[in-house]
Amino acid sequence: DFMNVNPVLKQGTQVILNSINETNSQLFVDIKDNRQELIDRVLTLEVEFTNYSKGITDKKQKQDRYQEFFFEKREELNRLEGLGMYGIKTSVLFIFLSNKSYGGNLEWTNGITYIPTGKDNNKYEKSVVSKIEYFGYWLDQFNVLIECEDYTTILDKYENESSLTILDPLYVEENESELLQTRVTYGEDNFPHRECVDYTMGLKGQFIYHNYNNSKLIELFSKRSDIGFVQHKKSIQNTESVNGKKPKCVELIFFTKQVESKVINNNDYQPLQLVS
Repeated sequence: DFMNVNPVLKQGTQVILNSINETNSQLFVDIKDNRQELIDRVLTLEVEFTNYSKGITDKKQKQDRYQEFFFEKREELNRLEGLGMYGIKTSVLFIFLSNKSYGGNLEWTNGITYIPTGKDNNKYEKSVVSKIEYFGYWLDQFNVLIECEDYTTILDKYENESSLTILDPLYVEENESELLQTRVTYGEDNFPHRECVDYTMGLKGQFIYHNYNNSKLIELFSKRSDIGFVQHKKSIQNTESVNGKKPKCVELIFFTKQVESKVINNNDYQPLQLVS
């Protein structure tokens, strides 16, 4: 979300990036403040990863070796998380592992990260340093604050008439008339979707809100005439969907119409603050 809107932000704009998950939030901090150490450690881990399967030419054997290494490092990450030891080491493991997976859903339960293993050797072998450098470059362009709080705490603290707020809450089931939770819970089994929508509609500034196609969400947001939405079809990030064996899901992106006219159609719109 931050990457998508930064072209309309003036250099130096205040940007608040919030994640309720400590591991993810710490990664933002390290990309911002400890980038070179993060890169150096990731490169060291990449070498260790390559040496772990050195000499193996069989594709299946190499994938098994990659996954063995993946399991070992995920266990190390989970041990640190369980001890509450968030820092540069958790950041290295987290960005390394999440980029080696096949884009499957990350899950956080009780402070522990579950990252599914990948089935694509090309992804295993791709470096993640370029992502750190690219994201870090954009962080340098703005006045960025990293937070790790509940969304209501962040909005109460920062949101105002000049803000563009981007919300990417837990997703509901597609094509349902109820706000049923999807399989991915991120450690929150009963996320209050209605409360989140009501809170969002009470914001002072502009907003963009992501979720799946759900008739109850449409009903709630349609109570305000200045809110619209667009549909976006996308593949669920797994091998079955990418291979066409599963249908694409439909994401809805709700937005205040001022955002449509000024952000989507007019690059002159420059909010004074971004809250994501």
